[in-house]
Amino acid sequence: KDAILAKITSKVGGAYSAATLREDVENLFKLGFFNNIEVDRQITGGEATLTYRVLEKPSIAEIIYEGNSEVKADDIADASGIKAYQLLNMAKVKEATEKIQKLYEDKGFFLAKVDAEVQDVTKDETVKLIFKIRENDKVKVKQITILGNKNLTDDELKSKMLTK
Repeated sequence: KDAILAKITSKVGGAYSAATLREDVENLFKLGFFNNIEVDRQITGGEATLTYRVLEKPSIAEIIYEGNSEVKADDIADASGIKAYQLLNMAKVKEATEKIQKLYEDKGFFLAKVDAEVQDVTKDETVKLIFKIRENDKVKVKQITILGNKNLTDDELKSKMLTK
């Protein structure tokens, strides 16, 4: 309640304005804590009563990694940057999915696929975040072809390369 009251500019005894009310709702959404904000206003004579109804984002009760056999869950958790008991933020979940994908690519699993799924634990309060990972096989170099070399042989160039 105190965090909400600190962010809204509408005050008891102050003048009512629809523009101020819109600004209040925008400021509350910017906090990032709410999925929905509704304002009921009762105007009686010269007074307005404002009631703010908020639906908080659920917190992540548990994070599960499914399908990972080549990369440890602890390494994936470190790469994702998401921790249990944070508020669910779908933009951060998407970012975590991309970070996990990058971790797999760095380890040679260029065909790995990562999807995130959110399941309710307690409706509108807590969720379980599941990262479903399909590792697939490591990509291996089948052939190296060098074009355009006139002064050095293919073997001389290949001996200096890390890729084999």
